Amino acid sequence: MLTSRLLQLRCFDAESPSCVFPVLGSSLPTDHGYALYAAVSQLLPAIHESGSGIAIGPISGQHLANGLLQIDRRRSYLRLRLPTESIGVVLSLAGKCLDVGGHAIRLGVPRVRALIPAPAVIARMVTIKGFTEPTDFLAAVNRQLKELGIESEPEIPLVVDGPHAGKPRRRIMKIKDRRVVGFAVQINGLSVEESIRVQEAGIGGQTEDGLWFFCANNQGAVTMDSNRLWAKSKRDDEDEISSMLLPGHLEDVYNAALCVLEATASDQLAALGLGLEHRARLECCVKLAAAVHDLGKANDHFQGMILRTPGREEKTQGIRHEWVTVLMLKHLREWLLKAVGNSDVDFAIVEWAVAGHHPSPNHPSPPKNLPDGAGVQIKFLMGHRDYATALEWLSQIFGLSAPPRVTNVNRHLVGTDNLFTEIVAWARSAQRIWDGMNTSDRRLVAAVKNCLVAADIAGSALPKQAPDDPDRWRWIVKSFAEKPRTGEIQSIVDERSKGFAERNEDRERFQSAVEHSAGPVTYVKAGCGTGKTLAAYRWAAANHPTRRLYFCYPTTGTATEGFKDYLFVPDVKADLFHSRRQVDFEIILDTGPDAKDADSDTAIRVDTLDSWSTPIVACTVDTVLGIVQNNKRGLYAWPALAQAAFVFDEIHAYDDRLFGALLRFLRDLPGVPVLLMTASLPRSREKALQDLLKQQRGIDLVAIAGPDSLENLPRYRKLVVKDNDPMGIVRNVLKNDGKVLWVCNTVKRVMEAADIANDCNPRIYHSRFKYVDRVERHKDVIKSFDRIKNAGPALAICSQVAEMSLDLSADLLVTDLAPVPALIQRLGRLNRRAREGDATKPFIVVDPDDHLPYTPADLEAARTWYQRLADDNISQRQLAAAWEQTGDHPPELVASAWLDGGPTTTVTELRETSPGISVLMEEDLSRVRANRKELAKFVLPMPAPPKKLSWRTWPRERGLPVAPVGTIDYCAERGATWRE
Repeated sequence: MLTSRLLQLRCFDAESPSCVFPVLGSSLPTDHGYALYAAVSQLLPAIHESGSGIAIGPISGQHLANGLLQIDRRRSYLRLRLPTESIGVVLSLAGKCLDVGGHAIRLGVPRVRALIPAPAVIARMVTIKGFTEPTDFLAAVNRQLKELGIESEPEIPLVVDGPHAGKPRRRIMKIKDRRVVGFAVQINGLSVEESIRVQEAGIGGQTEDGLWFFCANNQGAVTMDSNRLWAKSKRDDEDEISSMLLPGHLEDVYNAALCVLEATASDQLAALGLGLEHRARLECCVKLAAAVHDLGKANDHFQGMILRTPGREEKTQGIRHEWVTVLMLKHLREWLLKAVGNSDVDFAIVEWAVAGHHPSPNHPSPPKNLPDGAGVQIKFLMGHRDYATALEWLSQIFGLSAPPRVTNVNRHLVGTDNLFTEIVAWARSAQRIWDGMNTSDRRLVAAVKNCLVAADIAGSALPKQAPDDPDRWRWIVKSFAEKPRTGEIQSIVDERSKGFAERNEDRERFQSAVEHSAGPVTYVKAGCGTGKTLAAYRWAAANHPTRRLYFCYPTTGTATEGFKDYLFVPDVKADLFHSRRQVDFEIILDTGPDAKDADSDTAIRVDTLDSWSTPIVACTVDTVLGIVQNNKRGLYAWPALAQAAFVFDEIHAYDDRLFGALLRFLRDLPGVPVLLMTASLPRSREKALQDLLKQQRGIDLVAIAGPDSLENLPRYRKLVVKDNDPMGIVRNVLKNDGKVLWVCNTVKRVMEAADIANDCNPRIYHSRFKYVDRVERHKDVIKSFDRIKNAGPALAICSQVAEMSLDLSADLLVTDLAPVPALIQRLGRLNRRAREGDATKPFIVVDPDDHLPYTPADLEAARTWYQRLADDNISQRQLAAAWEQTGDHPPELVASAWLDGGPTTTVTELRETSPGISVLMEEDLSRVRANRKELAKFVLPMPAPPKKLSWRTWPRERGLPVAPVGTIDYCAERGATWRE
């Protein structure tokens, strides 16, 4: 039945419009015609109705290897040709998910377009029964055109290159077990009337040809002038602006670089411990790097990709444009040397910055192998008029002689003289220069690299309110000038001091000691409830009142709580930056398929631009320490980080790799003030901090201890239960209106405990909630433990999210055995408001059957620590002392992709990774599409999906996989699980 319906798709009514749906997803089969028709038919049965007049057009994309098309969010559309009265019928497809041959795509909100008259029209595939050879086929097409009263000669487009170059473009479509042969057809020289007539009537015999239809040859193409060199892509509905073209983009980034340097050059040098004598070199290197960084986009692979040139759109790029720039600079080197004071070393630094201005785990540095499907050669378009324009501009801004005469150059990608061998030789030479550099020069390299990245981000964004303003780049200078005003941080201190109603002289002495610690690195070791967070703000207010302030927490949950508790202050412009930050700034230009995960990268860039103008930031530590490993958030934020003072809270919660990154940060950024805070720290880690700062910076690091009266206050006592079953004690405490906190190591154990205690009305709180619901669960738990608002009993069963982000005081703590730092943090929620003379409160340690997510060694060390504790009258200081006595291997400085990379720019992991994925549920997609700011609310962290789900093929929304309906069981009170 389905096959027979394909015969009728070519029948259109007069004035048939097109309904155009944006397509979201990852990839599609190249031959997707029948599968697409089947998928649409399932959702739109009206196609089967006799005389429906609804026809389907192909979905375009970038050709990949293995018979796949890559979906392009700017250019991939589903087009339906239909009668006007059928528009309402097809609108129901908006937002729907389609399974096209095992590949998931989602349709966006459609636009309706009238037929466009054009001198030439084209159809992807036309079939005429019995005509499968080009000559006979064209004759049959010509006969059908004459029947329509059209005298124009049809043609079959030729294959441009490859083994079939020069041959007519034959198309084959699979329908079940049959192969249907047809050809692409273009008809030229049409009048307005003829163009509309052929689009309405179609061409082809009574076969499956009607699946694809004729359209104006510019209707599905990108409206970009192929005679120009483009740096950024342009949508069909966008106006062309100079920033999209290569000369204009280079000028934009150069101007942005001037502003970044004006605002932050001195800060960047000071942060890295470099004197102002390095400023001239920094400025020269950054300015030249910004002015030439994208010259390499003048190649036929990049231009073919962005213009979707026939013959190139089906192939991958043989080499990325930044490395083409490096190779082009070899031709321009002698001419450009004057721009860096004729310094060979500084010119090498420019090359390294250019080569690394798009760092990504997906971008090998340097490239060694030719990607599949790239072809055998690449053309450097150095003879293009736009390239000449760029060189003339370089000559003017750097005061150079007339540009050298250069021409187009064909370079081999394979064979003995391929360009990859030249890159290998370049890398060897660059490494020799790097090996001969001193520490100051190496740090200068790091600054140049990151400053260029910042300039490229800023130069690729135009403020929506003034995109054509000649002074539009001044927003950069104004952004970096947005630092805390005099007295602004003190206003936070004054507001939060009201929370300490009772004066404690011991606590005041402790906070005062922190406040008056004016050294470059301050180290605070104090337990929960001692007021160390307020002490940190007092430190910033007293010592760095007008520096940008980054308050860095181990997790998104603790960052959110830190923001909520301390930065909701009237007239204080603060913000929250972690992986779920809502954004409002729009990057208006991109290079489409040139980058993987373009949506998520754009979101991070938007975050970055916003952060540049934020004086006080609560963020995850990854935002800052990520710079050590070239992670994007840290890398992009670099100029703002160079202006900041930093508070690193809960450093005991860092894994070994993250702690090693902290050591590198402290060693290699001596010009930024730092406050380190922790409840306790193993002796080996504390010694590593002290030794590094003493040997590398001459700093004697002495811990400022918490107030004795609070640290030594007896708070806890052990309780041992039979058979690992705490429910008897839990019920007894609840019966007496007590507050019970139960912390489990995994979400699975949270749910099991909640089921056991279901009759006790437990509040469930873990990480596997949508962010909007997680905030509500957090509030609910805090409210239930508030003895003024809720005098009755309360039971909260939580995962590790309770360790650092719950400001509550329990009467009983039940906890799974966990690593010592986690147990100390969990105990910080027990008897938190204790005063001298109060009775101690009990805690129960349950030994889980499974060690996950920790290691057996972690839990064995925790058992040893637990056994060292007394049975009663346990204080926070005793908890810390027992841990500090445990054996622990000393941490090591990590290798830094940023500081050690030199000629190469790679991206490495900041933390010890754990499997997991963040998704957006399909049910929330419409709300996110209606308001982009809503995205942050509906992000859902999940464990690795079951293999059967093939989640990598799911559509994406701003980089997030969209989980189809039926894959996740979700409850706003209990959270999410993958459906079995």
